[in-house]
Amino acid sequence: MKSHTHPLSAYSKFEMIWLGLSCGPIGIGDRIGKENVELIARCVKDDGEIIKPDVPSAPVDSCYLSNPHTIQSDRGVAVFSHSELSGKESGNENRENYKVFYLLVFNVHPFARKVKFYLAYSEFGADRNKNFCVYNFFTKEIRRVSALYVNEYTLKRRVFHYEIIAPLIDGIAFFGDVTKHVSCSSQIISRVHMENGTCEVELRYISRRAASTYTFWVEKAPVSVLCNGEQVEFGLKYGKLEVNVDWNRISHVRSDRQVLTVKSETRRN
Repeated sequence: MKSHTHPLSAYSKFEMIWLGLSCGPIGIGDRIGKENVELIARCVKDDGEIIKPDVPSAPVDSCYLSNPHTIQSDRGVAVFSHSELSGKESGNENRENYKVFYLLVFNVHPFARKVKFYLAYSEFGADRNKNFCVYNFFTKEIRRVSALYVNEYTLKRRVFHYEIIAPLIDGIAFFGDVTKHVSCSSQIISRVHMENGTCEVELRYISRRAASTYTFWVEKAPVSVLCNGEQVEFGLKYGKLEVNVDWNRISHVRSDRQVLTVKSETRRN
């Protein structure tokens, strides 16, 4: 698997993801005028509110079986969290919620030696009976796996992986606004309803400062992609559907909520 790496002295990208998943405060140590505005924007809303998952991140159970800080260790560390979004449609109370996981895997060997980590997503609560699509935050690649599949992560020196893991339902997986680290936070998305090849996403928050990129994986090409009923541009390649929305160009922006709808051909089982 590919991952993100950077110099030993520059761990800001890792720390911003780690702190965001922790649900705690984020301190910025840059000099005034030297802030990494692009990186900070991945963690906060326009008003500065930190975008968080539902619960603070925690190590997966297998992390407790060994000490990754010892010289003899050959294992990395993995922490996870999640966002659970309502799956209900108006008038329908029986749809299950849509639960997206965030996984951060990293190397803490004291001499920065190469280590590995093995993990099936079912170990941190992913439904054993479902398939999932996995978005690599840095390479932007998507792969499809079973919750029971054992993933192998190779971590050289100061290397880490950050993945967004979304359930595949009715031929569609939704990763949220991938311009943010916690892409499906309930602070920015309130509902995800999937049925018969259609995904309807209710957005709680939008940014007026920059375009948002909502990313999906689809088994079949979409028939239409709408925002508040208005056709929007999208890109599709190898199942990866990217919907870029510049809210300053949408003519019908509502005061309370926005609705993004992706409709594919009806999937036949």
